[in-house]
Amino acid sequence: MISNEGSLIDRRQTQIDAVDMHTVGIGGDSLVRLSRSGQLSVGPLRIQPLAMAQGIPDPASWIGEENRSRWIINVNSNERDQSAALDPVVAHLLREKGATPADMIARLGMSDFGLDRRLEELAFNNKISAVGFTPTDALHVLGKSQLGDAAASIAGARILADLRGETIEAFCSAVLEATHRKIADAILAYTFSKQTGKSIKAFSTDDQGILLFSCNFKLDVPIVGVGAAARHLLPKVANRLHTEAIFPSHFEVGNALGAIMIALNDERQK
Repeated sequence: MISNEGSLIDRRQTQIDAVDMHTVGIGGDSLVRLSRSGQLSVGPLRIQPLAMAQGIPDPASWIGEENRSRWIINVNSNERDQSAALDPVVAHLLREKGATPADMIARLGMSDFGLDRRLEELAFNNKISAVGFTPTDALHVLGKSQLGDAAASIAGARILADLRGETIEAFCSAVLEATHRKIADAILAYTFSKQTGKSIKAFSTDDQGILLFSCNFKLDVPIVGVGAAARHLLPKVANRLHTEAIFPSHFEVGNALGAIMIALNDERQK
């Protein structure tokens, strides 16, 4: 679909004809986080899966709830340039193998919000990256993906599952279920808004006390999957929405190909 009002970038409408696009922070590389009560959430923060990370400590030695869900590492391999590349207050904590936000808060005496803002800026400028448990790791634990180091995924899942008092299989199934639900909800909210001009929140039956009725929606168009995790995530999303998932040829590398083409186009313009 084409939007005459243009794409919405942050809070600004471009007012230039463009593909009608709506993005949601959920996918194979979304951060899985546990609250202190054991409540599970997926996304919107994007990180590197444990299965794909290299040179980090054993996840069992650091992963946990809240601010122990991520391992922050310095992406600048040149130690002499590290102080210039990173915020100097953070640089010394990442000089060796990295740290969790919880470690950094304790050492720096900062608030959660203050540290998150600082880490967000450093990540945006490609000075740091983060590693943690993701839906991709859940797929590795359950034997549905073999792209990386399943042992790292299992080590992280074991700790997080223990915090919730369940088996690693049950924990990983809950991660994937939460991912399926969030993707399906995003698609449904977008399509409902496009067709009716209204928010689907009016149909929410959450936290309303006694349930008097329920709604069931059917998507009348297929879902097209692109990306390595799509094959494992979208079929159940399609089932939720009573439609089908379509996977084009070479869908696994579609995102990578798009990124390369953008980079090549940028080089030509230079």
